[in-house]
Amino acid sequence: YSGKLLGDDGIPMHNLKSASVGGGYRYDGIKFFQGDVKPEKILSPGEILMVNTDMTPDNRIIGQPIRVPSFYPKSICSHHMYHLGFECSATQTFVYQYFRIEENRELLANYSNGTTVSMLGSKVLKTVEIPLPPIQLREAFMEYRRDIDDKLDSNEMKIRNLSAQRDTLLPKLMSGEVRVQMD
Repeated sequence: YSGKLLGDDGIPMHNLKSASVGGGYRYDGIKFFQGDVKPEKILSPGEILMVNTDMTPDNRIIGQPIRVPSFYPKSICSHHMYHLGFECSATQTFVYQYFRIEENRELLANYSNGTTVSMLGSKVLKTVEIPLPPIQLREAFMEYRRDIDDKLDSNEMKIRNLSAQRDTLLPKLMSGEVRVQMD
């Protein structure tokens, strides 16, 4: 996607800045794409992306998985991310958490190549063996994680709403346009 088609609105686009060093989603890193998007490129909440490009010292974000937050009903990702598709959502949840463990993420980072910009080839992801527990355990783990992920997304929405209220009210309070009556 061309940089000239990025703006303040449009379809949310997950990118390198969306990945947090140490794991997780960086909410302030979202960009917005204003061009045409092919339907097959649209992501749904809960889908898993993985960083395939890194410009940080010591490859700190390459191989980092991110989960598409639930408050983005449709979004896309930049070419610096792989979209990891799974037939089973329980396996998806497990693999996401597996690569959130730093030692496991570093295993992928060791397969990257490049000097200034490190790249993780898609062939690596197709050949990496991940020890999977029985499906019953993956399903139980998925149910446990669903509550946590829902709470994370809910908290982020509350933070956004409170920040917007603060940004609206603070200038009015400072200018005297709005006054608070004290008893």
